[in-house]
Parts: sequence; structure tokens; C-alpha cells
Amino acid sequence: MVANPEESVVEREAVPVPWVGAVFASLMALVAVGVTATLWSELPEVVPSGKVGLDGEPTMTSRWLFASAMPGVILLLVAVLTVGARLGAGFQRALRMPVFWSGRSLGRLLNLHLATLAAFLTAVHVVMLYSE
Repeated sequence: MVANPEESVVEREAVPVPWVGAVFASLMALVAVGVTATLWSELPEVVPSGKVGLDGEPTMTSRWLFASAMPGVILLLVAVLTVGARLGAGFQRALRMPVFWSGRSLGRLLNLHLATLAAFLTAVHVVMLYSE
């Protein structure tokens, strides 16, 4: 069923916070931290970043940044999408913008995106750690 584009968010139900996706993504961030802790002793002190400086030498990234960046990005996504769901609905109300999905559908979509992104980023993190 397609929602009426003339209907504003004021008449629609509120966008729910994607708690299921947030919990799953947070658990995936903990999995990434656990893998990092397991492989910490095998990681070199500095890791090549894949870029080359002006002198022709590869630029290096510290082990701390390399190991903590992906779990940090996952948690940042959780924060942005949970807070953004509420802020976005407020902006839509203030601007009287049309809403094309119901709040329930949008909540399911946010849960799906959070879960999928977290699983993908955790898999990329594990591959990156094992490749070093």
C-alpha cells in the first residue's frame, strides 16, 4: 500500500527508534572489539595505510587507530541513525514535508540498514585484521 504523499508527518505515526538494529549493531561492534583483542598481539605497531607520501614512502597508521576505527564507525552509525530518526521526524513536522512511508515501515527499514551495515563492517574489519 502506497502512503498518500499529500499527508504530512503530523498526521502519521512517529518514526520509531530502531532499537533492534541498534542492539544488533552494538553487539556486532562488540564482536569486532573481541576479534581485535584476540589478534592484538599479532598486529604490527604501525600499519601501512595504502597511501604513498611525496617522498615515495608509504604512510603509516598506528595500531590503535587501525584496530578501533571500524568498531567506532559502527557505534557512530548507531548514534546517527537512532538520533536521526527522531530529529528527521521533527524536521519533517516543522517543514510540513510529505511522508511516503509509514512510521512502522521506516522503523523496519532503519533496523534493516543498521543490522546490514553493522554485519558488513564487522566482516570487513575481521578481514582487514587477518590480512595484517
